[in-house]
Amino acid sequence: MINNKLILASALLACFVYTVYADAPDAAAQLINRHSKELIEECEKEIGTTVQEVQNASDNDEKKMCFHKCLITKDGFISTDGAINIEHIKEYFSSNAKKPKNVDAVISCLEAIGRINSCQEMSKMKTCFKQ
Repeated sequence: MINNKLILASALLACFVYTVYADAPDAAAQLINRHSKELIEECEKEIGTTVQEVQNASDNDEKKMCFHKCLITKDGFISTDGAINIEHIKEYFSSNAKKPKNVDAVISCLEAIGRINSCQEMSKMKTCFKQ
């Protein structure tokens, strides 16, 4: 059962991250590998959802957005107070061969956002990666 959850979680994260990294699909796979089974299970419990529910939800579904916010917060891309960790994101980009073509534009966009205070604000972050 846990292996099925991990497979579904990986598929879900692949879909989300591919949307975010539309111009760098290999970066999506690298980001997915960062999320451990334990981290995914923590976010499922914290948000009160399952990977299956998130996978079947619409893009603007509150729990789906909260699940993604949980993952990237636990991964250090956003602090617990909502501040986007620009340095962590730069480090992540610099350590990966595959990254968005327009890293500077993505970083500038993220800096302009400043904080992600609600789950719905995840759409702002997603927009930065689609530039």
